[in-house]
Amino acid sequence: FIIGYDPNVIKYYAVLGVPPSASMSQIKKEYKKRARLWHPDKCNNGHGNSEMFRKIKEAYDILTEKAKLSKSEAQPFDNLLKEIPALLRKKVREYLEEQRYDFVERLLFQLGSLNTLDNLSYPPLESQATITDITNLVKNHVEKAKTEVDSHWYERSYRALNDNITDLKLMEERFKAYPQIFPSSWNNGIVQSIESEIDSLGQQAQNYLKDNISAKKNKEIFRMCFIRMGCVLVELPSFKEITKSIMCSVLETCLSSDWGYSYLFDLGLSLQRGNEKNSEEENRIAQVIVSEFSHFKEVMTMVWNEETSQKPAEDTVHGITGHEGFGPQMKPLNIGKKMLIDSYRVFDTEYKVLLGEYIKPDADLNALIQKTIATVDQVKRGGCSCDSGWNNEVRQEIPNILAGIFAVFTVLKSGASYNRLGEGDNSELSTKLLMKPHNIQVLTLLRMFGCDEPRSNTLDSQLLQIRTGEGKSMILGAAAVLLALFGFRVRCVCYSEYLSARDYGLFREVFSCFHLTELIKYSKITTLSEDTTAEKGNIRKLTESLLRDKIRVQRENDFTDIDNAIVQRRMAGNPQGVTERKVKKRKSSNEKKVKKRKKNSKNDANSGSTCSIVNLRYNKAALKKEEILLVD
Repeated sequence: FIIGYDPNVIKYYAVLGVPPSASMSQIKKEYKKRARLWHPDKCNNGHGNSEMFRKIKEAYDILTEKAKLSKSEAQPFDNLLKEIPALLRKKVREYLEEQRYDFVERLLFQLGSLNTLDNLSYPPLESQATITDITNLVKNHVEKAKTEVDSHWYERSYRALNDNITDLKLMEERFKAYPQIFPSSWNNGIVQSIESEIDSLGQQAQNYLKDNISAKKNKEIFRMCFIRMGCVLVELPSFKEITKSIMCSVLETCLSSDWGYSYLFDLGLSLQRGNEKNSEEENRIAQVIVSEFSHFKEVMTMVWNEETSQKPAEDTVHGITGHEGFGPQMKPLNIGKKMLIDSYRVFDTEYKVLLGEYIKPDADLNALIQKTIATVDQVKRGGCSCDSGWNNEVRQEIPNILAGIFAVFTVLKSGASYNRLGEGDNSELSTKLLMKPHNIQVLTLLRMFGCDEPRSNTLDSQLLQIRTGEGKSMILGAAAVLLALFGFRVRCVCYSEYLSARDYGLFREVFSCFHLTELIKYSKITTLSEDTTAEKGNIRKLTESLLRDKIRVQRENDFTDIDNAIVQRRMAGNPQGVTERKVKKRKSSNEKKVKKRKKNSKNDANSGSTCSIVNLRYNKAALKKEEILLVD
């Protein structure tokens, strides 16, 4: 019945002992065998039975007649079976359109068993014709994509070409086992053609840079040649590596000449600002080129300085507002704006002095670094921490310390460019190349570190908001350096791994120069959570022990396990007066408390192992985990 037979006829197959799918030759063979066994006249073994023979004869006659009629009569499910070829063609078209080539591959593999349905309907299905149609559908789709590759390459439609190449790679991966569909690789010379053109453009560009006269004469042609290579770089990701390599080679050739640096700087400005003669897309590609190559980093700095307008520091301070508290208890925050602007002026004066002294080519940058560290060490002798010691003496030196940090940052990031371009009559232009902090960034840091009206000797937790594009990366980096210099371990967290890596890269050289790489870590928020959890121990084993009732959970206020605390103090003073001997004493005391509690526990005697889960909350009476969290 399942494969299309009348349920009223099934019993006749049973009488003859054959399945409903048996052919007429099988039915006839089984009939003769049973007829000899049950015929009352021909059987001499005593098994003859006229009634049984009659049933066998009836079953044979009905099945024979049915076989004759089936050649001219419709069978059950005929309509459903006849729809299968059209349905398969429709699905294949949909899968090809949606690039779901894994489904097409699976269907092609199963087409071989389609002929099993041929004889289940009338007229019989022509499975071979369906298989041929579907194979041709897929083959035509492949051929169309190959034709479009050649067409788009001829038109230099790089974006469409990249889509075609990606599509063909996916199809080749799925259909290469079917030579009638994918007889050869999609790469019929197109890769060689693209690479050859990139090489040709690179050689052409280098020819324009033979000397200063040739470079200036062909400046616009060189620019367009470079943009053409940029189109391949941006819109053909498959060839990005080789294109970028050739473009870098051209730029390095330019820098090998005395006139090359200023030539590249002018080229970068031209690419960044665009040209009315170029299309909007070409100008977009030109700007991508500037951002892609470090050879144009000075241009990017200059553009950023020009586009980021600065209000006077006084206007910025006047616009600062704040609140403190939470919920109904929230109230306006009293910000000491006069003291804040005074602190900024101290910073600005010191920064300009340090920058003017140490940006010179023959200046010793290490001397500036040691000078900044010495200022911090002088303040640390009085002892300072987040909870105490962050007094007026510390706050008064914060502007000077920040000035030193930012002076080092500016020299590292743009000192070489400034000196190269400043050698001629470009002093005003070279000043625009300096990567300097804006007053919004500095004022944010001064406010964060309490350089306005002081209310206590503590460094309070704060949430500061600045607008997009106003330099959170520089604020995070400078704050991390300052806190690390005071001996804190600093964790800067962000929601994005890419942004976190980018922000760290901005200040990596500064961290290294101050020898702070071990104290500063950038990561995603989820990574911070995982690290915090891992500090508690092997969570998998602890969870299993908890489920097996082999673990005793202590109340968080019962005791503090000093063993789990990582004490890192680089400060010269210790405001809590905890000496190394007292640390060991307190640790020993806590260990005794742990042992005593384990001994008094009623369940410990029957458990295989015990441990304590504690939520570390440090207070002033215990050693602190000196760690600062900066959240972007």
